[in-house]
Amino acid sequence: MSRFFDWRYCAVLLSAVFIIACPHEGDLAETPEIPITDGALSTGVEETTVHENSTSGPIATATSDDASDSTQDSLGSSTTDSGTSTTGTTEAVDGECGNDVLDPGEECDEGTDNHNEGACTAACTKAVCGDGHTWEDGGEECDDGDNNEDGAYGKCSTSCVWGPRCGDDKVQPESGEICDGSDDGNDDNGDEYDGPPCAPACRFDAKFVFVSSVYHDGSFGDFEAMDGLEKADAFCTDLGQSIVEGLTDAEGNPLQIEFRAWLSSSDSSVNERFVKYEDKAYVRRDGVELAPNWSKFTDGAIAAPITKSENNDTVSSVQIWTNTDPHGDRASFNTHCMDWTANAIGNEGLFGINTEGSNFDGTWTYIPENQGGKTSCSLEARLYCVEQ
Repeated sequence: MSRFFDWRYCAVLLSAVFIIACPHEGDLAETPEIPITDGALSTGVEETTVHENSTSGPIATATSDDASDSTQDSLGSSTTDSGTSTTGTTEAVDGECGNDVLDPGEECDEGTDNHNEGACTAACTKAVCGDGHTWEDGGEECDDGDNNEDGAYGKCSTSCVWGPRCGDDKVQPESGEICDGSDDGNDDNGDEYDGPPCAPACRFDAKFVFVSSVYHDGSFGDFEAMDGLEKADAFCTDLGQSIVEGLTDAEGNPLQIEFRAWLSSSDSSVNERFVKYEDKAYVRRDGVELAPNWSKFTDGAIAAPITKSENNDTVSSVQIWTNTDPHGDRASFNTHCMDWTANAIGNEGLFGINTEGSNFDGTWTYIPENQGGKTSCSLEARLYCVEQ
């Protein structure tokens, strides 16, 4: 061939290679190498026609017997004429708890209504007694889970109802309860009961006053330390703990209450050392009200004689160390067993007596010396103890 002819022939070949080798948009397959033979152009693809008038570039048209627009391989993947592929099989995926659909492994699913105090818990399990969640709509009163126990005071039973406890309208003195009832008092005291309301700890919402169950001579402390009043107060507080035995405070600790002895010394009177409550009643151990507040308690007369001990036993017509008049003031600067630290013969102290009617004339706390209201400090008497 002539040189001119050779150059034209080369130009044709280059053009053909360019058209076939350059991929159109979306075609990511690698174009195979185009072999050149003498006087002929081979594309390497069997039975393929190139359409140059396509608006989207060259399109290869298969001439095989399969005329489908898509083919499927042996793994279930299909290829469409757009060049995208999809998977013909999917794996089952468990749903999430709370989607309002009962999925495998779930006992229930109420969607946003799932909650631990409902029929379906937040973990998509059905509420049952013993799961530690109280389902009130299902009849449960309580649920302490593994701590449920039958017959134990203050415990939730294995049927998820309360056992004996403070708040069941039944007084259980063996468990330390004093009262148990509604705002108008202890239901067990009868319909006519008009005493102070029962507090949440199953004791009256009032201040207790009792006569000690134990006798003591006139010396409660040490003369040199002059701590007679302090030791007498401790004596009352120790006795008074039996009133709240078995009860606990909000933190679960044993409930403690403080009492002080209704005693006055040469330098300190009841009025000077007691906490005075104007918003609480003063009551006996059995709940009988003595006065609605401190002012009435010290106005000269009280509503009933103080004849109940810390154990709620009746103790009457006994001598009680006091040296205190009905108004809470010191009765004598001298007759007080050396400020309640001496019990030698010759030392004397003033007393009251808790007979019926003594509450009206003041003799429950003070009998004048000239009327026999003093006795030897070597003898034994009792104390009035007042809750602080």
